[in-house]
Amino acid sequence: MGIQFEVNRSDLRKSRWTNHPESELKDGQIRINIDKFGFSSNNVTYANLGNSFGYWNFFPVDKDWGIIPTWGFGTVIESKHKEISLGERFYGYYPTASHLILEPGKVRPTGFSDTQVHRSKLPSAYNFYYNLARDDFYTKESEDFQLIYRPLFTTSFLLEAYLLENQLFTAKDILITSASSKTAIALAYLLKLSREKNHFSFKIHALTSKRNFSLVQSLGYYDDVKCYEDIVSFDKSDICVVDFSGNERIQSEIKLHFGSHHKHLCLVGIVHWEEQAQDQKESEGVLFFAPAEIKKKSKQWGLAGFQERLVHSFGSYSKDSSTWMKYKNLDFSSSFENVYWETLEGKFPAELGAILSNS
Repeated sequence: MGIQFEVNRSDLRKSRWTNHPESELKDGQIRINIDKFGFSSNNVTYANLGNSFGYWNFFPVDKDWGIIPTWGFGTVIESKHKEISLGERFYGYYPTASHLILEPGKVRPTGFSDTQVHRSKLPSAYNFYYNLARDDFYTKESEDFQLIYRPLFTTSFLLEAYLLENQLFTAKDILITSASSKTAIALAYLLKLSREKNHFSFKIHALTSKRNFSLVQSLGYYDDVKCYEDIVSFDKSDICVVDFSGNERIQSEIKLHFGSHHKHLCLVGIVHWEEQAQDQKESEGVLFFAPAEIKKKSKQWGLAGFQERLVHSFGSYSKDSSTWMKYKNLDFSSSFENVYWETLEGKFPAELGAILSNS
């Protein structure tokens, strides 16, 4: 018997657990035990964009209920695929559940793509499952870091390249909202490194809550850290805003304060999901979509070149973040509901990574 955690697609505060008997595999399919996965505000963004970006379609339930996707590790416990053996482990996109049935297409040494019909039109970056035996990112010692940061860091890595290639959209400085979010922190780290390496002069400003102010300030990645209540205290330099909050009230206050100095708004996440849902007017920002940038960079640098740069940068950040980043390992069936609620309400500690395991 398998279990899964589902949320109401129109009201994320409604959730339920459901049980599912193990169905018989068809030829060519495999059954994976989801060993463990990471959960953060990034997953809340998946839920908020579930309808517009198709995230509910990866693990469909029905028109009212959905499963939030996560990134995790899984082990093959049953196989009717001639090229995949029991015990093989894969990193990829998993549901908040105990098990998953996949239908691998062409199997490469590095992994395979799930070819089930309902995923055929979804972004390929989310359909590939990496064989840990041949995964350049993988080390046993860094599993927890990977579960939290591998998808987030990839977004940060692409964002940094995007901003610098566009010369900050003529801005002199950068302002990052929800600066305690893990993707924001990694972006600030990368921008600081690039500034030092290339002798750039831009400053990296941070906006965060009072609760997370001390953490954000202690990181050493941001030049200036302020709380949301203090937006008007920023000096009015030409600014490029990278918004992880999704809060249009905050976006408007920033634009009002900077006026003609407000050069660009890049929309990345929806950490403040309620404010975004309550305000129906469209944002004037430009949405950043990581899968599209992955395609662009893979073409520009070559797939091997993209992977090499990303792996090298990922390894450096892993060492740097180990001084402040901690992990909370929890049992999926008994603890996930609490983790979900704390993350949804923005109460899960920013310096912690939630790791959920199926024992």
